[in-house]
Amino acid sequence: MNSHEGTMFGFSVEGLLNLTNVLYLISVAAALFFSVALWRLSAISSDMKDRELARYKEQAHEQVAKAETLAKQAQEGAALANERAKTLELEAQNAKLETERLKAKFAWRTLSQTQHQLLLSNLLQKTGTVTVAHVANDPESMYLAIQLANIFGEAKWTVGFQSLTLAAAISFGISVPKSTSADSAVIE
Repeated sequence: MNSHEGTMFGFSVEGLLNLTNVLYLISVAAALFFSVALWRLSAISSDMKDRELARYKEQAHEQVAKAETLAKQAQEGAALANERAKTLELEAQNAKLETERLKAKFAWRTLSQTQHQLLLSNLLQKTGTVTVAHVANDPESMYLAIQLANIFGEAKWTVGFQSLTLAAAISFGISVPKSTSADSAVIE
């Protein structure tokens, strides 16, 4: 305190009171100003966050919609692929059946094991001489002729083997030329 009565720090009490009131009013006005500014800035910040959230939701919805579209396209593609796979599988089965049908139709003649044994047992009753001939340049004919020649060989027959070229003729099946030979009678 100052030694002057009614003064404080060289100011009158009345002056200090006025100064204090002014400073108080300034601080209240500043508090009010900053409170309003804080409230307004909070509202602006909240609006910005709301807009960002809305933009994020919109982008998320767009991405979800794109993902759903892609998923739907993938499902449709998978369904088409499955249909195509079923069609191809059916075509493959049909092709396999057709291949088997053609194999059966164009299969080379072969002797079954039963036919082989029956012919062998008949030929073993007598031995003789035979010439097995096939049509030249016909591998299927030659294959069957080899089978027959082998059976005659197993039966201890003397076997000749030849290929024939037929002029102006077509040969079908197996034939045994007419002969008076005893061997010919056994073969027939």
